[in-house]
Amino acid sequence: MFKVVYQFSNLRRFSTEALKNTQRVKNNFWNSRTNTKNFFTELEKKIGIQNADGWYKVTSSVLIENGGRSILYHHGSLFNALKWIYPHIQWDPSKFERISFNFFSDPKNQKLFLEEAAKKLDLKNITDWKNITTSQIMKIKGAKSLLHYYGGSLKKALISVYPEIVWTFSLRGQWEQIENQKLFLDRLAEDLSLKSDEDWEKVSIKTLKEKGGSRLLQFYDGSLRKALKAIYPSVNWKWKERTPNKYWNNIQNQRNFLEKYAQENGIQKMEDWYRVTVAELKNKGGDGILAHYGNSLQKMLIRVYPEQKWLIWMFQQVPKGFWDSEENCREFLEWTSLQLNIDSKNVDNWYKVSKMDIERLGGSGMIHRYGSLALVLEKLFPNFPWDFSKFDLQNKNQDYLLRSVLQITTK
Repeated sequence: MFKVVYQFSNLRRFSTEALKNTQRVKNNFWNSRTNTKNFFTELEKKIGIQNADGWYKVTSSVLIENGGRSILYHHGSLFNALKWIYPHIQWDPSKFERISFNFFSDPKNQKLFLEEAAKKLDLKNITDWKNITTSQIMKIKGAKSLLHYYGGSLKKALISVYPEIVWTFSLRGQWEQIENQKLFLDRLAEDLSLKSDEDWEKVSIKTLKEKGGSRLLQFYDGSLRKALKAIYPSVNWKWKERTPNKYWNNIQNQRNFLEKYAQENGIQKMEDWYRVTVAELKNKGGDGILAHYGNSLQKMLIRVYPEQKWLIWMFQQVPKGFWDSEENCREFLEWTSLQLNIDSKNVDNWYKVSKMDIERLGGSGMIHRYGSLALVLEKLFPNFPWDFSKFDLQNKNQDYLLRSVLQITTK
């Protein structure tokens, strides 16, 4: 930054004819950017301003004493006038020697000031303001004038300037007003991307407190449901039934829930459970019981109905890594041989089995894992001299190719 030389000793005595007459000009004279810029250009020369930073040392009184009263009246502040004349310069309001009180009557100037102050305080996000005290910001020139508008409260200033932010601090008496409670929850819903009223079921008390709603909960006995019902009385809230702690630890409670689900959803025999998905069970209130089993439908049914022989491959989705187990693949093939009437003494019958047969019986994941039925059989029963040319013609070419690739890779 260049050093600015000021002739302050001569500043009060300076008064050219042009500056003397600036208070006696035609109407709308200062509406012209050219007229205003000419005035500032001449003033720059007379008081020794050598670059843009030099204007930070000029006060409103200096401008008035040199004939610029009408300019201040027209623009409200020296800052606004400079910003209008030199829009290409990024002016920092906190660097001016003095900031007029009227400057902060414009909300845009308040926001601009806080943005520049955030840079000085090295704040990375707007929400970092919650860690700044009033005494810290008061060290920045101009902060006193800004906070004067808010009774000296930085919190009130931030809430006013950034209404879109859900601030974690609260003001005395803020939560007593139902409008403020609703405003907080509206902003929270937007912040959490809640698309419908039902989505509030996903919000925990912990999340609400982390977002600054602890004081709000005190008005409703710590219950979010009570708060929502009072704040949004027009909504027809349909809450899912909540279970007591450790409710799902009881195997009988689990069985009762599944039997009720079966009655309400047309499940007449155990095999009907194979067509049920995790999402469907959750939509019917099964979040709790599924969470008890890590969201595994198979683990849940095996535990609740141990008397039933469950075939894991028959479910809509098998556990991750299921087909990596040769034991699981062998069990599937043994079961498949019974379904397709394949005589264990005549393994040649496997040559007639198609890929479609395997997929229909739930083995598509196994085929995807190994590439073809031929390669699965060769892997699990290596002692039998399999003839790839005899396998189902639909898959013969693919099997030959995969076998060749496998042999090359092994070598």
